[in-house]
Amino acid sequence: MKAKLSNLMAVALAATRSGTFLWTIGTNVVSVDADAADFFGFSPDVASSGLPIEQFLERIHHDDLARVAKSLHDAIADGRPYQECYRVIQEDGSMHHLFARGHCFRGSDGVPAEYTGVIFDMTIYDDDDISQTIVNLCEAAQCFARESQYISTSHFLDEVLVHLRSDTTKGLRARH
Repeated sequence: MKAKLSNLMAVALAATRSGTFLWTIGTNVVSVDADAADFFGFSPDVASSGLPIEQFLERIHHDDLARVAKSLHDAIADGRPYQECYRVIQEDGSMHHLFARGHCFRGSDGVPAEYTGVIFDMTIYDDDDISQTIVNLCEAAQCFARESQYISTSHFLDEVLVHLRSDTTKGLRARH
């Protein structure tokens, strides 16, 4: 069953042009899957092994960087889910409009340990498709988490889905 759910998750991520990330806070290293690497213009092999978070932040549009950095800081400090829209400029000058959603997980000592989430490339979607795409992917992730008995992740995705279904993702690009 786990293999089937894992395959479902991979299909959902590919179908929605979404990627995943894991930031190991203690080492300050971010590892991403191939799609997320592509959004930032990194080699999938290099990015899956991990890069300092600064290398990802350097690719964020300068008009969005302070807001994104503050949102990350606040999410880690108070434990709220992170949600942010921003633009990434690749080395060739092309721009991606991204929507990221993540959560900080603390170690048994209460210290922030890992930060994980999903990044959606909104560049390719019409605004009307954004909300439903995100909801569909989160539902697939929640199913995987529940079936795999990742209880905290499942509860986190419950919160995400409530928020998304409250229609807050309408007009994501309007923030820019």
